[in-house]
Amino acid sequence: AYAAMTLGARLRLYREAIGITQAELARRALVHRTTINRIEHGQHPQFDTLAALVEELRIPPEDLRALLPAIWRRGSEVATPGVATPRR
Repeated sequence: AYAAMTLGARLRLYREAIGITQAELARRALVHRTTINRIEHGQHPQFDTLAALVEELRIPPEDLRALLPAIWRRGSEVATPGVATPRR
């Protein structure tokens, strides 16, 4: 089940595990709360946003490696700065 989860669903699990709201995570990561909500519901985050979320959620390196399939799975690509994300 975990392997089939989207990036957003996995990030939501980390957020809930540390007991913070979307608003609190947004404040800590310096993004708008709607950005967190959109990511948790499947929107592709910008690379810098993803990096901030990983840092604020304190995702350890071994868990980050486990996130990679969700990041690159079709429909879960992370947009990198200056690079257009292909639309399907």
